[in-house]
Amino acid sequence: MIAYSMRSALIPSLTILVAGCLLDLDRFQQAENVGGGGATSSTTSSTASTGGSGGAATTVGSGGTGGAGGTNEVATWCTTDTTAFHDSFDRQVSGSWGLPNPGSTLPKTYDLGTAVQRFSVNGEQGEITITGMAPIRARLDFTELPASFEANATIGFTNYGGNGESVAASIYLLSGMGLNRYEVRLVNNQKADIVELRLVEVDEGVGALLVPAIDLDTSPSLGLNYHVRARITSGPVALKVAVWRDDEAEPTEWTAVGSPSILPSGEEIALAIFAEGDPGGSHAAQFDDFRVCTEPD
Repeated sequence: MIAYSMRSALIPSLTILVAGCLLDLDRFQQAENVGGGGATSSTTSSTASTGGSGGAATTVGSGGTGGAGGTNEVATWCTTDTTAFHDSFDRQVSGSWGLPNPGSTLPKTYDLGTAVQRFSVNGEQGEITITGMAPIRARLDFTELPASFEANATIGFTNYGGNGESVAASIYLLSGMGLNRYEVRLVNNQKADIVELRLVEVDEGVGALLVPAIDLDTSPSLGLNYHVRARITSGPVALKVAVWRDDEAEPTEWTAVGSPSILPSGEEIALAIFAEGDPGGSHAAQFDDFRVCTEPD
């Protein structure tokens, strides 16, 4: 059995908030449009290392040892025993995301946003298509998350709007009804022809970068997938993120490490997409192999 420790015990004054409604859009949009400046921490590695020989992130129990330098810090926590939630999207659904894989220790169903053109599953990925700027989320409220956990997903961009504006696909961590959360955000900037990684801390609806924005890819293309591994550790709280392209080796060092100044009280993890600026048409992103895992004993 997995032992859970409430994060609120770390900061007694926090109040657990219940997810279930969309955030006030005017305030929420302030956080969504955080730019590339400002930093409160520094990155560990701005590019993916190729020194690791561990397995792919999309396999339970994958990862392994790195090169001659020592242990692979990025090796996944996910094993059969520690995987609390998993969705492989191996189903066909046209109007929603349906039900995630059965058998998780924390079985959940998706709470889907309403202001969206389409949620669908094509048998391999879950897709979100939007026509406006509002953030659209597929949310999972876990009610009680451990102090340390890992969230993994594969993210790809599949359609751009006509105005060449940026589209962002994100993993929201510890979000909820309140305006506090962490975001691991991949921003596909079509005008600059670049994909950026942004680690964002949102405090009372105002977002700030935990580290300077990192240029991940200067040759992005539609249909190219990125593996994202986000880990939250306690004592002190840290947000560690590794990102690598589908055609790259899994790194052995974190792409970025942030030291948040807040500890959100929400218990929600979400996959999200939104447009920065007028999209001038439809934007779409696909998500695959979505896992939430607890820290191994």
